[in-house]
Formats: sequence, structure tokens, C-alpha cells
Amino acid sequence: MEVLKVDSPNNDGAFSDCVYILANGTKQQVKEWVQPLHPKRVKQGYQHGTPIDAPQLKNDYHVFAVTWS
Repeated sequence: MEVLKVDSPNNDGAFSDCVYILANGTKQQVKEWVQPLHPKRVKQGYQHGTPIDAPQLKNDYHVFAVTWS
């Protein structure tokens, strides 16, 4: 998950419109997995480049970004 905004202490806290899924599935499979959540899009890769603390992917695994905005 990418944290985009942190509200004041009296609110719900962090907000994110992106969740990352690391899987050895295809983009189409990931779309099917998350379809009940009604995302706007699923794309392969990180949204803003690979984070410095990103885990090393296993063979045949890919990163998928699931977004709602």
C-alpha cells in the first residue's frame, strides 16, 4: 500500500488509493481476484518506480498496482 496522505490525529489516519500485489499470476488473473473490490485499474509494476525497500521478487513473480482513483 502507498500512503498518500495522513489526516489529522482526530481523523481515520492514513489514506491510500493503491495496493500492490506481488504474485506469479497474470494481470488478467489479478483483475479477476480484485474485481469484487471495484478498482479503477490494475497495471503491472510500481506506480512511482521501485521503492528502495521493495522485496526481492521470486522467480516468475510480478508486481501489480491496483488503484481506485
